[in-house]
Amino acid sequence: YRDALVDLKPSALNSPTMVDAFKVLRKVDSFVDDDAPGRDWNLATARHLKTLLQGAGARVILTREAETAPDGRGKVLLEKGNRADLFVTIGRATPGTGATVHHHPGSVLGQRGAEAMVRAFTGLDDLARGESYAYLLRHTSCPALEIRLPAP
Repeated sequence: YRDALVDLKPSALNSPTMVDAFKVLRKVDSFVDDDAPGRDWNLATARHLKTLLQGAGARVILTREAETAPDGRGKVLLEKGNRADLFVTIGRATPGTGATVHHHPGSVLGQRGAEAMVRAFTGLDDLARGESYAYLLRHTSCPALEIRLPAP
C-alpha cells in the first residue's frame, strides 16, 4: 500500500496486486444495473477496495458507511483529522467519457500519483490523466486523486 499509493514506487504500481485491484474495481462496477441509485455502486466499490487495501496493510477510513455522506467540507475535515497519506474519491464519469484519474494542478504529488497510475495501467486503454479544481482536490492536506469511471 505505502509503496504504491504514498511513495509511488513503479515496482509496486506495476505489481500484479495493483493490476488485480483495478480489474476488481472494473468488475464491481459492471455489476451495477441501470436502475441502481447513484451512490450504491460507489459504496460497494469503496467497501471492496477498503478490504483489499487493509489486506495490504493500509489504514482505511471511508467518508461514509451508509447512503448519506458528508459534504465536501466534511470529507476534508475527516481527512485532516486523521492525517491521511492519500485521499481518493471515486465517482461516475460524464456519459460518453472514459475513465480518468484527476489531480489538482497545484499538487506535485497528486500529479505524480495520477501519472503513475496511468503508466501502471496502460492495459486499461481508456484510463487517462486530467487536472481538476474540485473542492476535495483543492482542500485536502495530502495528495488527492479523483477517479471517474464510465457507466458499464
